[in-house]
Amino acid sequence: MTWFVRERIPFEKAARALLKNAADTLSYWDRSLGLCSTLFENEELFWSFADAFEPRYDFIEQYHNRLQAIRENKLELYRYSFIELELKLRQMIDGWALSLKFE
Repeated sequence: MTWFVRERIPFEKAARALLKNAADTLSYWDRSLGLCSTLFENEELFWSFADAFEPRYDFIEQYHNRLQAIRENKLELYRYSFIELELKLRQMIDGWALSLKFE
């Protein structure tokens, strides 16, 4: 849901929650970083915010390792699942809308 309302949610609160998720969860942490990066105007601002974020002390090393893993790949790779979902939903909406009969 966040993908669809990302331009209307409290930016900093959402970014911190997504970065916390990237630091301390086992699954889909990479998607959290991909989604979080879309909240920023550009990648430089995202990386600056992500680097400044301080997770709980017992997740600091894991968090920084995960950031490094994302840096080594292309950040946009971690946005593709959201883009694909949006395209599928738009296809469904278009199919429904185009099937309407107007008199």
